[in-house]
Amino acid sequence: MKILDFPNELLLRIFEEVLPNPVGAPGDFDYTTLREQSREGNHVAAVQTLRLTCARFCEVSSELLVIHLDLDISPDSLSKLERVASHPTIRNGVRSVRFCIDRLDSSYANDLSAFAKLVRYTAVMHLKWVLNSADAEELWQDRQFWVRAADRLFPPEYADTRESKSEEMEKKILRYCELLRTAHQHFRRAFDAQVSLLISDSFAARVATAIAAMPHARRLELRSASNRPRILRLEEWYNQEEFYGSSPYQSVLRSMERSLLLGWSDTSSNGPSPATTPSVSPTLTFPATLFSALHTAGVSLAALSLSLSCPGSVEIPPPTPTQEKELRSLVSNLKVLEVKCSTPINFRTGVLPNPPPRMDTWAKLFPLLQPLVNTESLRSLEVNGHHRDSLQALSLGDLIPIPSRRWERLSRIICSGVPIHQYELEKILSAIPRGRRMAIDMRHVQLLSGTWDEVVELLRRCGGKELQAVPTSNDKLKMDISNLESL
Repeated sequence: MKILDFPNELLLRIFEEVLPNPVGAPGDFDYTTLREQSREGNHVAAVQTLRLTCARFCEVSSELLVIHLDLDISPDSLSKLERVASHPTIRNGVRSVRFCIDRLDSSYANDLSAFAKLVRYTAVMHLKWVLNSADAEELWQDRQFWVRAADRLFPPEYADTRESKSEEMEKKILRYCELLRTAHQHFRRAFDAQVSLLISDSFAARVATAIAAMPHARRLELRSASNRPRILRLEEWYNQEEFYGSSPYQSVLRSMERSLLLGWSDTSSNGPSPATTPSVSPTLTFPATLFSALHTAGVSLAALSLSLSCPGSVEIPPPTPTQEKELRSLVSNLKVLEVKCSTPINFRTGVLPNPPPRMDTWAKLFPLLQPLVNTESLRSLEVNGHHRDSLQALSLGDLIPIPSRRWERLSRIICSGVPIHQYELEKILSAIPRGRRMAIDMRHVQLLSGTWDEVVELLRRCGGKELQAVPTSNDKLKMDISNLESL
């Protein structure tokens, strides 16, 4: 029997096993197949090679071409989602939908001056970071090119040039102003289109209907502060030679775009003031609406990831009783839950916002998180605070509510980049049946109260069979955490 005689289902499973970044079979509910996968570029290249082998391989491997679908709140993303959902072959291969729920800030859309200040500051900070990171060989080789690039892309007052008010300087000013106006026009159009979608009652329903049409899209990730969506449509003029024309400029523009979406928290004298740089506010009322629409469409999630920025002073209305009931039904078979708090940190300097995020603002999300942590079918729980050494970060008990039900099937807990109190960990682990064997992974954690000896005894009582602990840079913690290896 030749391989071309195999049924499509068997060929598809063979391809999944031999391709890089395997995704697991549609019926396999092992939590490892539902976690975030890496090296997506290698996977796509391998699938393209399969598609060039023969017509049969091309037909079968089409299901593996699009595994992760990245979306944002824009008409283009909605159209892409509906096109994939209507494709009879490609839709069967989608395993996860990653949705950026950030809203564009009206302050940037309505004020060219505020937009210009943020773009200028972002571009200059990016150049400084590259020049300060020139210890890497590849960056050192490009250092002089970056310096020459500055006086072509950045505002003339920041450029590395000795020219005064010459004709050449006037040309540079006109070139930069044209670039800035073009970027602002794209941003304004993107903002108007997003507002139209959000006020439409059918937006969440269309998204849910499309996800329901993809039979194996059982992982949903809602994120804020994402660099995925091209909200400024910069790709339309990435390669215009008269403006910049080389790859370093593309990198700068991508950084500009990412930072406009993230919002800058650095308030040094060289940067814009908080009044001129309002951060992008996530659409925190959108998840509850989307969950209700998914329930109505008959979707049952197997994995859910919430990677949200600390909401600050934004009012977060809790889900209504009807929405909470629909949410419980939606996640009744949930296997993997990931809760990640990405506070609006300056990702170039590592500086936390001033003032730091308050725990009471994140706690407003608890009515949304409580039904999720109470899911009895959970097998894996991950809590990530995205901070390694900062004691200002939100602690474990600030990020997730205490479960009111026991986790009968939980087999792994991952706690990363978040300070913990010993009593918080004890309350979380109290939901695990005594004697249940499970894996515990703690990375870059700091103990705020209690001792590591007490934590070791607590983990021993809960039956931890695997333990991976990565200390922070705190020397005392390195000494304490070494005791965990005795488990």
